[in-house]
Amino acid sequence: MKYDIAITGSSDSSIRVWHIPSAQCLKILKAHDNAITGLSLHPTGDYVLSSANDTYWALSDLRTGKLITKVQDTTSQRGLTCAQFHPDGIIFGIGTQESLIKIWDLKEC
Repeated sequence: MKYDIAITGSSDSSIRVWHIPSAQCLKILKAHDNAITGLSLHPTGDYVLSSANDTYWALSDLRTGKLITKVQDTTSQRGLTCAQFHPDGIIFGIGTQESLIKIWDLKEC
């Protein structure tokens, strides 16, 4: 997938992939059990990183719609607030409701 898409997350825990030119929903991804709080598109445009109030972050494949990995931040008691890829696509940051930012490396997950 390239950059003619928009990705939205909602309080019903769904992640929707939209085709901008047609305004059509292409896929609905299910990676969480609580409200989505952050989304970040991988630099290749092929993956989305998501965070949620369920204390998990997840990586999903936009081409297939499948969940690749889902990891709980066991130190966060109240949920995650944001997710952002570094431009290298290997490391990313996750924010917690405890006002912490944690850096993760995809090669170690």
